[in-house]
Amino acid sequence: MADTETDPASDRPSRLLSLPVDIVETVLGAAGSLLLLALMFSTAVDVVGRYFFNAPLGWAYEMTQLAMAAIVFVALPSVTLRREHVTVGLFEDAFGGRMAHLRDLVVATAMVAGTGFLALRMWEMAARFARFGDTTATLKFPIAPVVMLGAAGLGLAAAAAAILAVKALIGLFRKGSGS
Repeated sequence: MADTETDPASDRPSRLLSLPVDIVETVLGAAGSLLLLALMFSTAVDVVGRYFFNAPLGWAYEMTQLAMAAIVFVALPSVTLRREHVTVGLFEDAFGGRMAHLRDLVVATAMVAGTGFLALRMWEMAARFARFGDTTATLKFPIAPVVMLGAAGLGLAAAAAAILAVKALIGLFRKGSGS
């Protein structure tokens, strides 16, 4: 019963949170998709306007920067939950059984600490931007909401990493996971 697909104990944290996690992941996926669609559309309009009509969109550069940041932070929780980060598998063969679960626990715990710390720092920065009324140069678009979105994305990524840590902890103590 060491297989995670058949062992109900291995899936308990995700089953318990299945519906809320699925809803959040769907909403974030849709938001990221819409942001990417808007970014592609504005880039296409900007390029056509620039090269064919000598009339580029004056706000395209600023909106591209903000949209790219938003896309990254909206996607981060889903990427974390699915364990789709860029990884280097130099020592994959060195870990098996319980050692693989221990490695996953250490990595997930470090991710919780790192993304949680960054979320708190970004939230503080967003509060400072809001307090001072910082805006973009051309459109005068407030920066604070985008930074708040980044902080929320990092916070959700920390929560996703916590789910992974719990799964690794359960795998570590599950019978039949090897040594």
